[in-house]
Amino acid sequence: MTASPIRAVFSWTILAGLAAAGLVFWQQAPSSNAPDPVSVRPDAPPPASRETALTETDSAGDADPPVQSPGDSPSPDAQAIPIDLTRFYRMKASSFDSATQFPWKAVPRGAQKFANIPLQLDGALFLWGERNATMGHDYPKQIAGIPLARTCETLYLYHAAFFEGPPGTPVCEIRFQYVDGLSATDRILCDEDVRDWFVKSGETRIGPAGKRSTLAWSGTSEKGQSLRYCLTAVDNPRPAVAVASIDLVSCETRTAACILGITVGKAGLLARMDEAKPATDEP
Repeated sequence: MTASPIRAVFSWTILAGLAAAGLVFWQQAPSSNAPDPVSVRPDAPPPASRETALTETDSAGDADPPVQSPGDSPSPDAQAIPIDLTRFYRMKASSFDSATQFPWKAVPRGAQKFANIPLQLDGALFLWGERNATMGHDYPKQIAGIPLARTCETLYLYHAAFFEGPPGTPVCEIRFQYVDGLSATDRILCDEDVRDWFVKSGETRIGPAGKRSTLAWSGTSEKGQSLRYCLTAVDNPRPAVAVASIDLVSCETRTAACILGITVGKAGLLARMDEAKPATDEP
């Protein structure tokens, strides 16, 4: 026996009313072509520039390193954040004043601001250089795993060189280790990015020549030796992806890297200093 037209209309009216009340549900099966939002990684990075190279690295574990939570984020006004290097320093700032072999006593320490970049200078870390090694100063060839766990546009490196080589001599590499397993490398060069911390007599230009670097501080030791430190703005080629950590790697040339501070933040903050009136720690 077939249902009458009146009964069919009545049944559909009831179902429509229940659906409108939210009491009847239809579930659509997920498409087999839909991406799994948990497994989707960021889009492939753009081709590497002259100064950077992107590579895929092995993950230390299955889980991504923790990214800074919103509760730990700096205030919107904080455009540059100094990185804590305490456990990586080879020489603590507390021992600068007691050093006798080299003029560390004249080197600024603590909270500073040079070339518009805030810095926290609590010590110094060194990377391997051939000339230092022959003198018995056998520094590490790399310092890996400096934690960052945040996004940034630029890394600001406050540094100098020991035994500066000819212009263009590679000193060290800065490696951004991203949370998605990729890494990007940028190389620091003599003269273009960094100068020897001892200013030689007769130098006509005491700062670096490159556009991304500047003389940040200069001073004089108790014995009259002129000293200097530089700042280099290292652009992050993937600013939208969180950086898990930073590695510092020696290029294993004659020149050793001396790094006192690292700050990360917005791009374009570095203010090139007037080299006729370099920054000093004197009033």
